[in-house]
Amino acid sequence: MQQIGVMTVGFEQPPYTDQVWPPPHIARLLSENGYVAEFGMTTSEVDLRRANPPDIGPKQQAILDNPDFTFSPISRRSIPQRMEEAR
Repeated sequence: MQQIGVMTVGFEQPPYTDQVWPPPHIARLLSENGYVAEFGMTTSEVDLRRANPPDIGPKQQAILDNPDFTFSPISRRSIPQRMEEAR
């Protein structure tokens, strides 16, 4: 659902993976040309260290319980490095 529409607020936060991220001035240009927001959307965050998903397997839980496991920010520059680390 994040690939529809145009982001108009929230530019103070970094984008999420697979989130369309237009330059902030696009919302202003659209508004100046008569476009109005019709269907607001929100991105939510879940702290997986505190979440209690009902259908998580023992291997997935072991990863989340491992104190050495961390979530790392991804940027265009770091994608190749992150992909290497995932191997």
